Amino acid sequence: SSQSGNSGESHYGPILIFSCPKPLAFLVEFSQLYHASWIDSIRRTTLGGLVLGFGFLWSDLVCYGIGITLGVVAEWTIGKNAVDSGARICD
Repeated sequence: SSQSGNSGESHYGPILIFSCPKPLAFLVEFSQLYHASWIDSIRRTTLGGLVLGFGFLWSDLVCYGIGITLGVVAEWTIGKNAVDSGARICD
């Protein structure tokens, strides 16, 4: 039995889960419009290129939105199914 009284439901609702990664993804995408020498030198490294990217694309924003939405739906569905089946997600 759980000491905290938590029935396995997440403390974070889908709206909160959705609202955290979306601004970060959009910030990284919009940062690709900024081309100062110092940030471009970071982008030329492997890690910098992977994290910051190289060029701005509007289609990336659509893809981020779709991916984040699918992740939230999956999290909500899996979490709901685990609670409905009596599975304990965490103590």
